[in-house]
Amino acid sequence: VEEDFFSLRTQADLTHRLPGVSILPAASIIERARMIKDQEEITHIREASRLTDVAMTATLDYMQVGRSEIEIEAEGFRAIRLPENQANGADENAMIDAMAIIIGGQRGSMPHEFSSYRKYDDGDLTWHCWLISSRGYWAENVRSVVLGGANDIQRRMIAGVRGALELGKEQVRPGNEVGNVFAAVSTNLKATAPEGALLISRSGHGSGLEYHEPPFVEITDRTVLEPGMVLTVEPGIFFPGVGGASFSDTVVVTADGNETLTRYPIAT
Repeated sequence: VEEDFFSLRTQADLTHRLPGVSILPAASIIERARMIKDQEEITHIREASRLTDVAMTATLDYMQVGRSEIEIEAEGFRAIRLPENQANGADENAMIDAMAIIIGGQRGSMPHEFSSYRKYDDGDLTWHCWLISSRGYWAENVRSVVLGGANDIQRRMIAGVRGALELGKEQVRPGNEVGNVFAAVSTNLKATAPEGALLISRSGHGSGLEYHEPPFVEITDRTVLEPGMVLTVEPGIFFPGVGGASFSDTVVVTADGNETLTRYPIAT
């Protein structure tokens, strides 16, 4: 049984009706099966990834001084619903779902804040996060830019996160452990983050029927990567009083390495 969805009442009833039958937890079996995506599942995640690029294009293009985070977020939601941005036009069975975090300035130092009515100022360090599902399968896309001219600390944060993303993705290959992806990301972030900045203990996660599912890109996860696994590589630097910089790509493990499914360009 899946213990997260199996009540004590049901257990008592089955034990009474079926004496001698063992009731065993199945979460680990199901989690393992879900880690490896078949081609149909990857097709849905690929489409979700394309839609994150559509949303990212819309929100970054719409961002300007004086517009609020909520206004900009709404532009992304509008873009992914337009028939011309659908793979097959207005498909009534497309089943698109979406979540977003559009955040800038000092609020960006909180890695799980939400979009607000705060209006953007010139020089804001910003990050845009799009989580979108197509037919129930999720992809994630995060990009950071500075609105206007960047200062030295902002440039250092963005460069450090960008480098960590690329180093992390280099570790996404069959036979490697997920913890090694985190180690590559973490080593670069520690070497490049300004003094006083904060790092978090996870730099990505599996993606599929849930937008956060195993494996988890953290030092203790020893899952061995196999073709068909889909995960995000998601480094970030968060600096109280300054803001946050984060990038995330959705990546599928292939027979000889990996393929990045989210394609929106990384700022240089």
